[in-house]
Amino acid sequence: MIMMIRENLEKIKNKVKVFFIKPNKNKDDKKPTGFKLLEVLVLVAMGTMFGVFSGSFLTYNYTLDDVKEEAKEDHSKYMNEFEEAFQNVLDNYYEEVDKEKLIDSAIDGMLSTLDGYTSYMNADETKQFNERMNGEYKGIGIEFTTAEGFVHTVVNVFENTPAYVAGVKVGDQLVSVDDIDASTKTGTEIASYIKGTKIKEIVLVVKRDGKDITLNITKSLIELPSVTKKTFDQTGKKVGYINVSLFADNTYMQFFQAVNSLESEGISSLVIDLRNNSGGYLHAADDMLELFLERGDILYKMEDKDGITDYIDQTEENRTYPVVVLINEYSASASEIVAGAMKEVYGAHIVGTTSYGKGTVQQPSDLTNGGMIKVTTDKWLTPDGNWINEKGIAPTTEVKQGDTYGINPTDENDTQLQKALELLTK
Repeated sequence: MIMMIRENLEKIKNKVKVFFIKPNKNKDDKKPTGFKLLEVLVLVAMGTMFGVFSGSFLTYNYTLDDVKEEAKEDHSKYMNEFEEAFQNVLDNYYEEVDKEKLIDSAIDGMLSTLDGYTSYMNADETKQFNERMNGEYKGIGIEFTTAEGFVHTVVNVFENTPAYVAGVKVGDQLVSVDDIDASTKTGTEIASYIKGTKIKEIVLVVKRDGKDITLNITKSLIELPSVTKKTFDQTGKKVGYINVSLFADNTYMQFFQAVNSLESEGISSLVIDLRNNSGGYLHAADDMLELFLERGDILYKMEDKDGITDYIDQTEENRTYPVVVLINEYSASASEIVAGAMKEVYGAHIVGTTSYGKGTVQQPSDLTNGGMIKVTTDKWLTPDGNWINEKGIAPTTEVKQGDTYGINPTDENDTQLQKALELLTK
């Protein structure tokens, strides 16, 4: 089950934007040549000083042991300084201090001196983030928001999940979970309780139309949807539509199935909606692009201090029908990689407003405290070599969303979607 109170959902979405694009698990398969030394070392040992090794070895002919010993001495000096300050606080601060919070703040402060995308997530943030990005979790299958006074309201019930089968409905208010009064707990506390590894089933009481309803629900493995699809019949043509909300680990398979399903319905063109998609796993974006681009096409480029590497489509699959990609100012990271390649290589129309503008790649590294750090390792460039950082992807047809859509969003008053349909059916 995933239950996200509004503030946590926004935090996670922001973390996605600033944390990922996560490097492709198999990104080197797309290279025209083998591993570069630095890339191998980064994959083998994230967060170490191997960049120092590769440069020093070539310039000064150090041995690996020399470099390790020198690095160890430097690290020891700095860690002694930190330990000295840490112990001073523990010994002399006038109140009791939370050691875990001190360490969290120290790590966060250290990384904050670097670029805006190198950062730290504590154990709780990491757990929530991984749950969403893995695309599945053990739970009951609902989302809820929490208003002032700990009023928890169900906003989504995923189809074919235990909650759906048991009869939970959008708009239900959580009264209790087992013997826990929901009005005394935060949304995070309720979610953590239900997701607890020792709990296999719960008794959920919800209020609906002024009545309390008791539901017995057994947890199961829930797949989180990040792709939705539908069709539009326009002037005698059938246009497919796919919305991608996030590039999670299971997004590509959902997207692939959606494309095949729409094609079996006889679509003549396709809208890919990446609006408000803050990014995710790079391998998901890679795989999606390879469904459309031709073998040998450049998907994107990576630039580090050793130079620029092209990442190439190595599949035989491709498509030729017209595509429009929808973007806005909240489309970031992996969304921009897809939009950039579809624009420059596939020749797709890009409709909407200029995207967020994130042109760097971060590598994650787990910490023993359950937290995670991510460190910027590369720039990424569009297939034509453009770095969109702080610039974004410019639409080929700029369309701002109308005020009516914000008040009552429908397909009919979605001016960006309507422009996409017009371009595909004129």
